[in-house]
Amino acid sequence: MMKIIKGPDFPTGGFVIAGDELVQAYETGKGKITLQAKIHIETQGERKNIVITELPYQVNKASLLQKILAVREDKKELLAGIAEIVDESDRDGMRAVIKLKKDADVKKIIEALLKYTDLRTTFGINMVAIADGKPMLMGLLDIIAYYTDYQRAVIISRTKYDLQNAKDRAHILEGLVVAVKNIDEVIKIIKKSASTTDARKNLRERFDLSEVQAQAILDLRLSRLTKLEVDKLLDELKQLKQLIKDLTAILGSRDLQMNVIKTELSQIKKAYKSSRCSDMLKRAEDIVIGGPPVEEKPKEDFILGLTMAGTLKRMTTKHVSMSNKASVDKLSGIDAYKQLLQTSTGKQLLIFTDKGNCYKMFAEDVAESKWREKGTQLKELFATATKDEKIVYIGAVDSEKLPADDLYFFTKQGMVKRTAWAEYDVQKKSFQAIKLKDDDLVVAVESEAKNTTILYVTRKGMVLNFEKTDVPQQGRVSGGVKGMLLADGDEVICATQIAGKGDVVVITEKCFAKRVSLKEIEPSVRYRKGVKIIDLAGTNGQNVLFAGYFAKPGMIACYNEEQIIVMQSNEIGAEARTGKGKPPKDNKKGVLIDDVCQCATSV
Repeated sequence: MMKIIKGPDFPTGGFVIAGDELVQAYETGKGKITLQAKIHIETQGERKNIVITELPYQVNKASLLQKILAVREDKKELLAGIAEIVDESDRDGMRAVIKLKKDADVKKIIEALLKYTDLRTTFGINMVAIADGKPMLMGLLDIIAYYTDYQRAVIISRTKYDLQNAKDRAHILEGLVVAVKNIDEVIKIIKKSASTTDARKNLRERFDLSEVQAQAILDLRLSRLTKLEVDKLLDELKQLKQLIKDLTAILGSRDLQMNVIKTELSQIKKAYKSSRCSDMLKRAEDIVIGGPPVEEKPKEDFILGLTMAGTLKRMTTKHVSMSNKASVDKLSGIDAYKQLLQTSTGKQLLIFTDKGNCYKMFAEDVAESKWREKGTQLKELFATATKDEKIVYIGAVDSEKLPADDLYFFTKQGMVKRTAWAEYDVQKKSFQAIKLKDDDLVVAVESEAKNTTILYVTRKGMVLNFEKTDVPQQGRVSGGVKGMLLADGDEVICATQIAGKGDVVVITEKCFAKRVSLKEIEPSVRYRKGVKIIDLAGTNGQNVLFAGYFAKPGMIACYNEEQIIVMQSNEIGAEARTGKGKPPKDNKKGVLIDDVCQCATSV
């Protein structure tokens, strides 16, 4: 029997070390087994980490980690090599990491943890069940015997009940069949009867019916007298007679009763099929604690592209250099790029989104794509991301060391936050990067650029150039400070660091465009309304569609459903800050776009 029922299984997984104790428990109903956590070793540079992925049953993870900390203090000579304990568990599974110092003896630390903490526990087996109306301690074979006897008693009781119901229904149907075969005479008897009681009596005497059958005939609806309904009655009676025959056979045969038990247990097994969670071992020595298989990957340089459509692509440097990026007649959101980032294998990506979240993954784990292929959605990379969540910025960093600079976050409602890169050294796949107010979104994230100020351009055509000096450094989950004072209904559409030279290009929803020199936008202090960067008079549109800062000339694509124009930023006419702008001219086609512009972006 132990070849089939190998041992108990626990929902938390781990190892079950059975040995001779399990045999004793199965024979007598009482015994104990040993449970051990699943752990493996991971290498991080010159250091090693002990990673716990499954725990013994009924061991609380938080209590275990606290216990490890306490034991480290009590047994300093044994556990001095532990540097830090980090809980990296998420919705994908349990993962606790014990980070070790460079010179730590991994084997001795694991042995001490197994001895002094609940990474290894014992579980008592006490197999008590109700048998013959009272609790009894039983071995495995006795439990199975009592269980099958009980199931057989249930089947006998159920079959008797079903058989009686089938006989009662068949009895009524036999009376109804007599009635429909002699329907004219039945109607005549009912019409001549003085009362219902008299009709019931007359029907019983004429057709030799029981009182139940006679009443069923009196309750019969006229719609049941159609040929189709009569055939249904005959079919139902036929099926009932077969059912009565089968149920009678089950009641008279123990073998048939046991077959029913087998069939029903097989159906339960099929409906609730699941693989074992715990691995069975005979001895603790059989557990091999090693590292997960690591495949050494050759270092490869590639380019990551964040498209206007919000997808992420990993492209080879060779493919990007060979791509005909000048061909823009069919330009769309998948081949116009918000960000192109040169990186390599082993780099860790910090992906910041408009919802204020940060997602972490290795660069090589992004699916390889070509320049004009769709790429991968954020939701495909991280199940926890929402469908409408958009990538704003991607940073590629060394997995063991983040940059020493700061990150700047800019939001739609005019907030600005400065936070050290080191704050994002979080051992989770996804976490909060900035605290946002209701209806606020992150519009841009940038790594710090020295000797710069911050430029905000709004939907209603306002601009503010403010100094960084009074933007304080804050923690990861803070919300930042006010960067710009916005009018009701206005929002920031462009936010970036600027170096004091260059131009700001503004394009309205009616495709009026202008280029304004930064000399006309003097630096100020934060939390001001700013000044106009374009006069929105109605003929050129009610809103700014695109604003971008160009330290040197760059390309801009402006398109709608019918046509597209691509121009150099320095080809757009320079105007004063209060000018209205002009529709840009497509030098290739010699046409002007004067329709509502659906999208404008730098490419």
